[in-house]
Amino acid sequence: MGSVLIQLVAVGPVGPVSPVGPVSPVGPVSPVGPVSPVGPVSPVGPVSPVGPVSPVGPVFPVGPVFPVGPVFPVGPVYAVGQVVGVGRGVQVGQGR
Repeated sequence: MGSVLIQLVAVGPVGPVSPVGPVSPVGPVSPVGPVSPVGPVSPVGPVSPVGPVSPVGPVFPVGPVFPVGPVFPVGPVYAVGQVVGVGRGVQVGQGR
């Protein structure tokens, strides 16, 4: 049988923590781009033509005039009748 050689190596202490690096500076602000030019104004469309004038309708004739009816004569005047005398009054509530 062969022999096995085990070698122990001592481990050193852990080194110090590295410091945090400096903060990177903020980059420059990008410049504002140019303003786009205003587009052309659209032309005004054509004016619509005026439509035709409607014709005037026919004039209707005036209807016939009706004649005035006959005048009726006044009826006869009647004489006043005789005045009749006043009768005797009846007594009310007279028992038998």
